[in-house]
Amino acid sequence: MKSNILKMSMFAFLITGMLMSCNDSPGEKVEEAEENVLEAQQELDEARQDSIEYVSYRSESERKLDMYDQKIAELKQRKRTASKEIEDQYDREIEEMERRNKELRDNINNYQSGGRDRWESFKYSFNENMNELENSISNFFNRDTIKKDGQ
Repeated sequence: MKSNILKMSMFAFLITGMLMSCNDSPGEKVEEAEENVLEAQQELDEARQDSIEYVSYRSESERKLDMYDQKIAELKQRKRTASKEIEDQYDREIEEMERRNKELRDNINNYQSGGRDRWESFKYSFNENMNELENSISNFFNRDTIKKDGQ
């Protein structure tokens, strides 16, 4: 009988020890939950900030792209060329500017969030392409091959 009581006590002690080591204490669970909530809140704050920045950036980019549309339309109206060859070149370059403007508009409208690094990379590339288009439009009549106002 003593040995059965001893065995039962040992078994109960062993089971109790296993159960206690497997479960985190309520205090640890609360701390972990609080950490998870803080991390989630930080991620949410970053996402909100990224969203605000994207909306602002997109709005400004759309405004510029609309302005480029107007400038390209003005280039078409100001077309003064000396020969058919120059006129064909002019038309090809105008079409290229229109294509690039549409491509930029599609890129900004179809951007999908993917983290801060991806956003920064997208902005850098997008700004480079916008600047190239703006320079092409601004310098269109400043070249030797196409004469301004038919001169």
